[in-house]
Amino acid sequence: MLFSINLDYVYFFGILTILNILLIPVIKVLSKKYSLYDIPGDRKLHSEPTQYLGGLFFLVSNFFLLCFYKNLYFDSNNLILNTSNIYSIIVVSSLIFFVGLLDDKVDLDPLKKTILLLSLFSSAVLIDNQIAIKSLSFEIIDRTFNLKAFSFFFTIVCIFIFVNACNMYDGADLQIGIYFSVIVIYLIYKTNYFLFFLPIIIPLIIFLFLNFNKIIFIGNNGSHFLSYIFSVLLIKFYNLQILVSVEEVLILMIIPGLDLTRLFFSRVLNNKKFFHSDLDHIHHRLHKKHTKNKVQVILFLLTSSPIIFAEIFGSYLLAIILGISLYILIIIKKI
Repeated sequence: MLFSINLDYVYFFGILTILNILLIPVIKVLSKKYSLYDIPGDRKLHSEPTQYLGGLFFLVSNFFLLCFYKNLYFDSNNLILNTSNIYSIIVVSSLIFFVGLLDDKVDLDPLKKTILLLSLFSSAVLIDNQIAIKSLSFEIIDRTFNLKAFSFFFTIVCIFIFVNACNMYDGADLQIGIYFSVIVIYLIYKTNYFLFFLPIIIPLIIFLFLNFNKIIFIGNNGSHFLSYIFSVLLIKFYNLQILVSVEEVLILMIIPGLDLTRLFFSRVLNNKKFFHSDLDHIHHRLHKKHTKNKVQVILFLLTSSPIIFAEIFGSYLLAIILGISLYILIIIKKI
């Protein structure tokens, strides 16, 4: 029986891998037919038109997860138990993918996109109360604060900030893929839910290979999709007390969050619109001093160092301080 179960795992892995590989020519055809290319410009780091349908790998794999989550050999680990869970994880994420794709194609007005995203986030939290942040537990003061009626609005704001932070953090080759890989590895380490994360791991590996070779970008469709999925999973794991404190969650989000915060105040102080594009993102600053490969290594170390430090020394607070310090050193051009 044990052998049979393990063999089923192999089938699951194999089918999912083949499915993602078969998507490569499909994406090429769709990109050519509907002109789904990121065109080089003044603030772009690439020189050739590049497909931006990378999110399709994750969208299709997400539905593949739905097909297996309740059968004999796939354990959803109590994350997908009912229709409300399916709505928040499968349905809403799919709609967010298409909002991102539309934004990639026609460059949606920021206000309209914000309304669309907030509407989807709100519906998810209203229907699936397992993704509502109901309390905040702080390690540093050893206290828990109940959010009560503020829970709904706080949850939506947190998801919205994280989705936008990830979107603005996406810029250099491998940058957002490396960041999501770090989160996946940490969550597998904390949960042992390897099978549950396979529909993210396999397309992520394929995307990183294609992105490294400048064949495809993740696009807003993929960035919005994955950042929403991870925000939902982080909230669920926090509510299940697998992630034990606010500080632990923060170390996973700290670098994109810091870059978003800095850009927000920088643009406000310089009388620019918040969603106005510029060349002041962290990857732009790194590219002024380093080669492409060195930038990728620095970004990996930047996102992973606070997490590794926290696990070795057992202090999420010190890990946050480390992350802030490294980020500041990059911004003032000491790295």
